[in-house]
Amino acid sequence: MDKELTLQMQEWIEKEAVNSEKMLASARKKNMQKLPVWMAVCIVGMIALGFVAGTGVQGVLKLHLPIGIGLALFSALFTVWQQKSILNKKIIIKAYIKGAASEFANSPEQNQSLFCHQMSDGRYEEVEYSQSQIPFPSKVIVGSDYWVYRNHVMSVFVKVSDVSEIHLAKTKVRMSYDKGNTQVKKNAAVGVELVVDYKENSSPKKISPCSVMFFDNNEQASQVLALIKKHCPQIGIDI
Repeated sequence: MDKELTLQMQEWIEKEAVNSEKMLASARKKNMQKLPVWMAVCIVGMIALGFVAGTGVQGVLKLHLPIGIGLALFSALFTVWQQKSILNKKIIIKAYIKGAASEFANSPEQNQSLFCHQMSDGRYEEVEYSQSQIPFPSKVIVGSDYWVYRNHVMSVFVKVSDVSEIHLAKTKVRMSYDKGNTQVKKNAAVGVELVVDYKENSSPKKISPCSVMFFDNNEQASQVLALIKKHCPQIGIDI
């Protein structure tokens, strides 16, 4: 554990990871249920490609079928690796440590105590939801003192008293494609993010505005906004 984190904070992270085991087990089960489909798609797809290419039965048996089987085996090996390396509580612990260390590194220990008391007192609600390209559900915790967002690689802790207002924005990525002899570049929306505007006197000084939570769509975000309105009615929400 990070030396900047108090024993109380470390214990909460360990407990949160243990409580996530049921969710991780469900994700592992879904992965294994999909594996036969992925393997069949690899084999059937390569066979179909062979016939479309006009290689005939002999060509399919000698080339495309072995490639399809190889891709199917690769899918199986990748899934097994993912089960062991990604879908486990060590990933959860690492994500929470990364976010907690970033939030509390230059702040008084009282802030960690404030968060831990919120959690131990049950003054919070949480939402889990599935994001595309993420192997298990992301999680948001909303309390009167702190909010937390966690996905499979990182987490973000937000101290409510530092927040001025929040709003939603589209998550955009830069994409490029060829159109004739011209390369076209454009921004494409791939999701929704919750952006926080911090108060000028937030301590330590926070970068503002700052994206702190990420969703696939507005429907997912609306669940979190409803909890924020419930637990933190003083926060301005600009929709």
